[in-house]
Order: sequence, then structure tokens, then C-alpha cells
Amino acid sequence: MAKIEIKGLPDELERVATFLKHNNITFIIAPDFGNHSPEDQKASDQLIEKYNSND
Repeated sequence: MAKIEIKGLPDELERVATFLKHNNITFIIAPDFGNHSPEDQKASDQLIEKYNSND
């Protein structure tokens, strides 16, 4: 299976995730183990929890 990697701040990733969800496109947000500020890491963790749930 192919993958698309999108790099950016949590705000940019949320815009993409919202678009995908509204267009019924299956996706997951994978953890990024880069060197990020604590605020960006917390926001990324919240995105993963929000969009990777099975609802």
C-alpha cells in the first residue's frame, strides 16, 4: 500500500485531517518522533487521539 506523508505543524495537519474525514477518506495520523516543542507534541498527540479513534 502507498503512503502520503504530510509534514507541518499541528494546525496544518488538522486542516488536512478534517478535509480527509469530510470526504470519507480513510487515514491515520502516525506519531512523529522528531524534535518538537512540548506544545506541538501535545497538539499532535491530541490529533492522533481525535482522528485515529474508531468512531
